[in-house]
Amino acid sequence: MPYCKLTLVAALKATLIASCALTASAIPAGTSTHSSDVDPGIFLGQPLEKLTDFRKYGVSLASALGINDDHTIEVARGTYNKKYEAFIKCMALVVNKGEYRIPNGNLENEEFAFQALMDAGHRAKGAWKKSADHVSRPYVSLDTMGRRCFVYSYDGHEDVLDYIEQGRLDSIADVKTIARGVLRGIMFLHSAGIVHNDIKLENVMLSTVYTTNGIRLKPTLVDFDLASPLRRDGNGVVIPDHNLRGSPPYMPPEALTMTAADLSKKDVWAAGIVVYAMVANSFIFDHRDENKYKIAVMNSKVNGLPWSPIRSALSQYPKAQGWPLEAALYAMLTTLPQNRPSAQTCLAILNGQAHSDAWRAACRSIGD
Repeated sequence: MPYCKLTLVAALKATLIASCALTASAIPAGTSTHSSDVDPGIFLGQPLEKLTDFRKYGVSLASALGINDDHTIEVARGTYNKKYEAFIKCMALVVNKGEYRIPNGNLENEEFAFQALMDAGHRAKGAWKKSADHVSRPYVSLDTMGRRCFVYSYDGHEDVLDYIEQGRLDSIADVKTIARGVLRGIMFLHSAGIVHNDIKLENVMLSTVYTTNGIRLKPTLVDFDLASPLRRDGNGVVIPDHNLRGSPPYMPPEALTMTAADLSKKDVWAAGIVVYAMVANSFIFDHRDENKYKIAVMNSKVNGLPWSPIRSALSQYPKAQGWPLEAALYAMLTTLPQNRPSAQTCLAILNGQAHSDAWRAACRSIGD
């Protein structure tokens, strides 16, 4: 039986778009920029051909893509070393805070993630190298025109939200492919000591890859200006912490209550929200009223989550197809962070390869 297209009704589309920071699909999401009235030939206030600093680093600018409202972030597209498509993100070194100019805190986050990804990429081998393919690859950084610019791989011009809006997730196989890629990307980030903090529909870019089995979607995680370190003690155990970085519809209960927990579980919950939206065409609760949404998420530890849309959407498939996806989703959206499995375990559940304890726990959740 073919998987029904995930076409959004008007009300649902409005709620999804309410969380979208971008208005142009050509801009990798999360950059909080817009492309309206942007001259593609002008970047950082200069014609592209005059920005010679980029050439010294092997970067050729092709077109400006967008700029945010306070002009602290500008993005462009180009090539790196004449052969790799590149996404260029330039951030102001300082920002205005009232009558003061202070260091750009988001720049520090991006710098941390960029270097950590660079180091982890050099170390990655085998399965971890495959996981690294689902995270935007850092190429080079440079300073110019009062900005620090980060050059990443260009990972497609459409995100998961675009695909949902256009009804282009044609099969349960597509949903599983995206879910696997997101979880693999999160695994790589966590192995590199990075918490993304802003996994969402708009920060999962999709490109197409040609394989011997045909064309498949490749999801890639982008945008690291809200990233933070995943700190561990001398024994490698994650040190509990909390922060309010990210987009409210994707925040887990422990983040909203500012409860210290393993921050890696925050990314796992957000991935669950992405998968939930792909399957059910909705967020777990209506988030047009942000305060009501937050209260509903915080109360979910007692009241539970609405699983009927998931069960209804997956009921049309044979159990062998729907059950692993449902079980993985239950695991990702476990309300207590200490009981929420790692991205690696959730991926194993999705692939039907989880160890018995994790599998039984997910199955018990489905049966509740």
